[in-house]
Amino acid sequence: MRKPAFTIILFFSLFPFIRAGTVDSLLGVLKGAKSDSVKFALYNTIVRKLVGSDPDKAMQLSKEQLQLARDRSNKKEEGQALNNIGICYRYKGQYAQAVSYYRQALKVREEINDLKGIAASYNNIGLIYQYQSDYSQAIKHFLKTREILESMTDSMESVTHMKMIGQVINNIGMIYSEQNNHAKSMECFTQFLTYARRAGDKGNEAVALANIGVIFEKMKEYEKAIQYAQQSLELRKQLGDVKGIADCYSNIGLCHRLMGDNLTGLQYLLEALQIREEIKDLSGMAISYNNIGAVYTGLGQMDKGLRYLEKGLELAREVGLSEMISVSYTALADAYRMKGDYKKAFEYYRMYSRIKDSILNEKSLSLVQELEAKYQNEKNEAEIELLKKESEIKNINQQAALTKEKMVRNSFIAGFVILLVLAFMLYNRYQLKQKSNQELEAKNRLIEEKNKDITDSIKYAKRIQEAILPPEEMRLRIMPESFILYKPKDIVSGDFYWIEQWGNKTLFAAVDCTGHGVPGAFMSIVGYNLLNQAVNEHGISKPGLILNALNKGVSKTLRQKYEESSVKDGMDIALCSIDRKAGLLEFAGAYNSVYIVRNGQLNEINGDKFPVGIFLGEEMKMFSNHEVPVNAGDQVYVFSDGYADQFGGPSGKKFKYKRLKELILSVCDLSMEKQKEILADTIEKWRGDLEQVDDILVMGVRV
Repeated sequence: MRKPAFTIILFFSLFPFIRAGTVDSLLGVLKGAKSDSVKFALYNTIVRKLVGSDPDKAMQLSKEQLQLARDRSNKKEEGQALNNIGICYRYKGQYAQAVSYYRQALKVREEINDLKGIAASYNNIGLIYQYQSDYSQAIKHFLKTREILESMTDSMESVTHMKMIGQVINNIGMIYSEQNNHAKSMECFTQFLTYARRAGDKGNEAVALANIGVIFEKMKEYEKAIQYAQQSLELRKQLGDVKGIADCYSNIGLCHRLMGDNLTGLQYLLEALQIREEIKDLSGMAISYNNIGAVYTGLGQMDKGLRYLEKGLELAREVGLSEMISVSYTALADAYRMKGDYKKAFEYYRMYSRIKDSILNEKSLSLVQELEAKYQNEKNEAEIELLKKESEIKNINQQAALTKEKMVRNSFIAGFVILLVLAFMLYNRYQLKQKSNQELEAKNRLIEEKNKDITDSIKYAKRIQEAILPPEEMRLRIMPESFILYKPKDIVSGDFYWIEQWGNKTLFAAVDCTGHGVPGAFMSIVGYNLLNQAVNEHGISKPGLILNALNKGVSKTLRQKYEESSVKDGMDIALCSIDRKAGLLEFAGAYNSVYIVRNGQLNEINGDKFPVGIFLGEEMKMFSNHEVPVNAGDQVYVFSDGYADQFGGPSGKKFKYKRLKELILSVCDLSMEKQKEILADTIEKWRGDLEQVDDILVMGVRV
């Protein structure tokens, strides 16, 4: 019974050595350690010391720690080990894997009510959202972290507690910095520095000094920026924080470049890149390549600069750094422009314009407003002209009636003279009528021209809408076994389809915007841009999260938070993601469903019973993300309501979803092109002579 007491004494006697020891000495102690408590303390300390310089080795140790914790059924250390693995992935710039392990850690910590661990998990998840420029989600997680920490009143003065509150304040300050609110970010970083020094935490003190330096750099006070970066650099050298050292070199180099000292700046930037390549810091490497490329182009070494810039763009795409991708596009466009290669410069400027949300939205809204204004103006002019024509016809008819009465009355008096007058008046009337007919013909031609202008404007809108839809070549490349049945009711459509490839995932959607014709087409442009933004800019690939982002974007674009100026429009959607390598289908829907056919059996997964947008004062709802295993040969169908709602048949009734399911099961063994042909022929025969009531869209994909 003496052994547990000895273990506790051994742990506390070793603890100062664990905190102060080098990585090699601590690894030696870990190898010979017998006590689980000592092993866990050693794992946590070594990982913290090692992750900045050798994240792969830190990852290996964290996985050993996780196995030991699970073997001992130690939930607290299991949560810590999962968190450590997430940190290793974050240092490697692999953010999707980092979030996965952070969420696993959060789940374990919530099971045992580990408040401090729960707060740390929320904070770490918030950091990933911040790196991906999703500031609303980042601030939500940071505020949740602060709420939990401030509820722990019994720990307010502990060193660990002060460290954690300081880190949350720092993270909030970084968001203010991204939004160029220098005063608020400086306030947060200064508070963070105070907390770090009160806690005696040299690591966080170094971070705070570096962040204050970055704000001075943004304020163009480069001398002060270098001064704070140098202070941070000295601390990080003392701590052996290799990644932090690289960050300081990068910041100092950038300041020298901005001051016009390109050669000194280049020296620091190359030192930062060397360290980042050694520790495989992918996001840091992307930043270094971009900065070094900018220096070389500034020095006139265009080919060398372009090589670095293109490497930076490649890594930024790999890691998913949307802001860095945008910066790389503009830097490459400027470099090719300086080189005189205007074709490539234009291509990169065009890619930059596609990725920027604000530019896309401004262009889309400008197009919508221009088309709508032109349509309404020309419609009003045509109505005015029609009223004028009717008034003139009425006046002419009244004049003719008066003339006729006058002739009848005077005919009894005037005799032969009246006959002459009558002949003259008849001739005059003929002339007036001819003139009137000519005027009417001119006005009719004018109205026809205006109607043609309106129709041409709508046809132009159709060309714009068709231009944003995925081309046939893209569909055949991404989804070789697929079909799209697309039949707009009017010239332009409120339905649209969307296809994208993201890593191993193939994403596709059938979208039904409010209304059809011109109003629906306006909404489709907004929806298409927001879907592209969610995937290509923010790196979101889960359908449920994509719909959440689309919901926010629609509400923001159409100002649906302000009752006095809101546009009560939205969209229904069925959105799928297929990972053929993993054999997994993910689905999220707003009202619309997905059909999955396997071995002659049809399985339906329903979407959520609320649309994208149109929440107007209600709390914004989150969309569900469904996951279903799929096999090769399975077939997936998404659609709008236009096919099922079409009236026709012998009784003039709706086609309905039951008939659609039976039709799909009857053709599922045929080729995808043949399926499309049969679906199109069936609905046309069903409709007969009746009018098409809505836009029709059906998509089929064979896994």
